[in-house]
Amino acid sequence: MAAASFRQFRLNEDILLLRRNSESLHQARVALRRLRSAFSQFKPLLKGDEPSRLQGELNTSRMGGFAF
Repeated sequence: MAAASFRQFRLNEDILLLRRNSESLHQARVALRRLRSAFSQFKPLLKGDEPSRLQGELNTSRMGGFAF
């Protein structure tokens, strides 16, 4: 699940950076939500502050810099 979500994000990130279309932005955000969900499900298996670090890195507000 996490690998598929990450792949979906990366594919849409490339399209978004090249074309800046709203559908790519939407799909990238969906992928990040799915990735965060996967990390939440596996949180008990992660050690120390790793879950918090990962959640911080996946903050969708970083996608907000794209203007259309």
